[in-house]
Amino acid sequence: MSLRGLLVVVLGLALAGCATGPVNTLSQDRRDALRIDTIDVSFAPDAKVDWFDAQGGGPIDPVAQQAYLQAKALGPIKAALNAEIPPAFRGTAPATLKVHIRYVQIPATATRIIIANIPYEIRADLEVVDNRTGRTLVAASNFNGLARSFGGVAGILESAVAEDPILRVSKAFAHVLRAWLKTGQAQGMM
Repeated sequence: MSLRGLLVVVLGLALAGCATGPVNTLSQDRRDALRIDTIDVSFAPDAKVDWFDAQGGGPIDPVAQQAYLQAKALGPIKAALNAEIPPAFRGTAPATLKVHIRYVQIPATATRIIIANIPYEIRADLEVVDNRTGRTLVAASNFNGLARSFGGVAGILESAVAEDPILRVSKAFAHVLRAWLKTGQAQGMM
């Protein structure tokens, strides 16, 4: 199979994964009543971060390198979630959003330019917990937030003018998660 054929298959699977995303079982009234003041973000013990461009200056040992990349990604992800989620959920039912990150993918700049249109991605297990009872209100496994990237000349221009890829994917993840929590629908890539 050619590289182009493999890319088509991978992108098709990624888009199929978006179309069959997790179901938000909360009623609209319950979603509207949520007040999410606290967001706990952590990496799952088996989490993987593929972020080639951020490896420079980090450790060479694979385990230490993963810890380094996780620490580097955690701040922007937390900031994006805190900017997007609490302002959208100001209801009367206090809850905590728990995000356990399983996978972060930020393709190398050269790869995005040459191969084209490989999305940035964050996948996580989610849980919204009622602060009063400690009961899980809604949960989702392998929730996926994708951000587009471009290849060729557009990829070169994107790399020159777009914000840092970790910021883009973090904002895209937070945006898709907010939409899913608010409406029950995960709304595609940004």
